[in-house]
Amino acid sequence: MASDGDANVESAHRRVKVYVLGNEGQWDERGIGYVTCEHMPQFESFGLRVVAENDPTRELLSTKIFEDEAFMRQGDTIVTWSDPETHEDIALSFQEPAGAQQLWETLNQVQGRPAPAASGDVDGGGPGLGAVDREDDLVMPEPTMQNLKQLHDTVTSTPIHRDKVLEAVMSDGYIPRLHQVFRDCEDLDDLDSLHMLFRVFRSLLTLNEPSLIELCLADENVDGTLGVLEYDPDYPDQAMRYREYLKRKGLFKTAVPIRDKDTLRKIHLNFRLGFLKDVVMARYIDDQCFATIRELITLNNIEILQHIQSDGELVESLLGECRCEEAERRRNAFLFLREITEMAKPLSPDHQMGVYKALVSKGLLRLIQASIQSPDPAIRSACSETLLCTINHDPSVVRSYVMVQEEGEGLLGQLIGALVNLADTGLKAQVGDILRSLLDTTSMPAGGDRESFLAVVYGSHMSSILPPLSADPHAPAAPAGD
Repeated sequence: MASDGDANVESAHRRVKVYVLGNEGQWDERGIGYVTCEHMPQFESFGLRVVAENDPTRELLSTKIFEDEAFMRQGDTIVTWSDPETHEDIALSFQEPAGAQQLWETLNQVQGRPAPAASGDVDGGGPGLGAVDREDDLVMPEPTMQNLKQLHDTVTSTPIHRDKVLEAVMSDGYIPRLHQVFRDCEDLDDLDSLHMLFRVFRSLLTLNEPSLIELCLADENVDGTLGVLEYDPDYPDQAMRYREYLKRKGLFKTAVPIRDKDTLRKIHLNFRLGFLKDVVMARYIDDQCFATIRELITLNNIEILQHIQSDGELVESLLGECRCEEAERRRNAFLFLREITEMAKPLSPDHQMGVYKALVSKGLLRLIQASIQSPDPAIRSACSETLLCTINHDPSVVRSYVMVQEEGEGLLGQLIGALVNLADTGLKAQVGDILRSLLDTTSMPAGGDRESFLAVVYGSHMSSILPPLSADPHAPAAPAGD
């Protein structure tokens, strides 16, 4: 009778994690359990069964062992194979190397062949059926048309190879060489190879490595990467035009010149990251990859805003363009201003503070005061959104500005005028939110500034806002001329 210690050792040897290769080329964990090799009546042959660790009545895996099925060793603890009936790629990751070795020997006995020794056990042994495929032994295939299938299989191999794959593809010249293969395939109209290249790049991008994603979308690589991703084998009849879209004239509008090349590069990279996330790979990226791309965008935004707030000349030039007489230039400047405040919105208060301080110190509030009732709806919208972001960050800055304005002509008067006079219901709702935040003084300490602010509000502006708010909506309209 086996001792408890022997039973524990045996359980540890049989304890595995079950992985199945998903459609996006990622290994999805199915669960943790215990594996056995046994005769299964439903298959009329031997098979592998894995039952869940926390619920022995639940099967994580039940599969027949086929005589010609090619099982492979990946490292000391992983056994992989492709099920010829379900076409699933499956991997068992053992808790103990001894467990993987035991299963390996059992599989070879069932298939009627001797179990080759691991590469660490036989000096000079070449890689056979049972050779251990160690991470250090991985060699990436050369990027050629003939090797595309092998390259895809390597990229989508077990997670133990991830770091080696990344190291290889991020070495100098590997991605550009893949792009040259793509151009050759496109010239030859080789759709099968183009579809395989799509699968390769999809798998590379979903490895979830930030530096690889940035490399693929860099200035010198973006055209090739998006070109590859136009050939989605799941939608062969849909003509994607990603490259054509990015080259469209007028896609990027320059409100003010940005002379720092690194900042300009990050602005363009962020656009491409958003395009990749929301359009090109929207069907395929998982939550983790989505979060990685969003984090890349946020980190780039921090650096972009740090440059903008430190460049006083750029801020003055932008606010000057917002006062330009030429309508198109003025509209573009306001849209850029709104984009700056939108970029700052999700950042930490410390990062936001520098942005708003730089804008307010150069006359942002005076600009909004003069433009909130502009005849251009795009400018009105940009003003209201920018002001709302500013108030949400620090309403005291706007209240302080309001307290020094002339009666009826200041920022608060213009906001009330917009609320009363404008027909745009969406804008009126946003202005209403701005006024609500400004007039809610419950967070202000009693006395001092609070009393002064309320005195300005009640003394100078209530006569303008109360009549429309207290009017009877069912009352007949006044006759013309009254």
